[in-house]
This record gives sequence, structure tokens and C-alpha cells, in this order.
Amino acid sequence: MNRPELTTLLKFIREGDKLVVQHIDRLARDTRDLLDIVEHLKAIGASLVIHEQQIVTGTASGNAFLQMLGIFAEFENALRKERQADGIAKAKEAGKYTSRKRTVDREAIQRLGDNGLSKIAIAKQLGVGRATVYRVLDELKTEAAAL
Repeated sequence: MNRPELTTLLKFIREGDKLVVQHIDRLARDTRDLLDIVEHLKAIGASLVIHEQQIVTGTASGNAFLQMLGIFAEFENALRKERQADGIAKAKEAGKYTSRKRTVDREAIQRLGDNGLSKIAIAKQLGVGRATVYRVLDELKTEAAAL
């Protein structure tokens, strides 16, 4: 679990405490994640309260309702991702989904680099970040190697 604040919170919850959240999707990423959190709380004698749906995991009906909501939330999330992917595919087919236009003069970076200027000097002269100069020079080197 790469959620340090949630991990810290779960370490400090004690027996009799209630973890209160507004929405179920603000707590868990998927049904398995939700069930793991609820099981952890149950093991230490704490409970979960989801404010919007008025669910308390201290009861059998609350646990059942929570599991159903978790499954539906995961399903809704999967549908949203599918719709987004479909929309992106259609936009790409129509030529409307393209990358951002380049704002950096790649040839100028290469020319200045070929003239012996340092990467820092190139960045200052062109008014771009050093990371941009490094990235462009690496891209140009990769493109040249591919030819």
C-alpha cells in the first residue's frame, strides 16, 4: 500500500475507535483494499463509519451493505475507465487527440550544444530549464542512434 497517511492512521487507531470517512471511494482503491481495511479495523476492535451512506461496520447489515457498495464503486470506476479509453481512441481517430505542440527549439539546443556551450548556458540562453535541455539532448541522441 503506497498511501503513507492511511498507513499512519491505521497504526494509531485503537480498540473502540471509529474511522469516519465522507465517501467510500476516498478510503479504498478497490473492493479488496476496502475489505482489508475493514478487516484490520475489526481485528483491533475498531469500526468504520461512512458518513454519506450512513454505514457503520459494527453490525452485520452494515458490513453487508459496505461490501455491496464497494463492489458497485469498483464497477463504476471500471466503466469510467472504459469510457475514457473509448473517448480517447475516438479522438485519436479523428485527429483531435494529439500531444502538446513543442515550445522548445530543439535545433537551437542541438546547435548550441554542438558549439560547445554547457547545458546550463544553453538553458539560460534559451530561457528553458536545465532538465529540458538534458531531455532534448538525450532524445536527439536516441533518435540519431536509431538511424
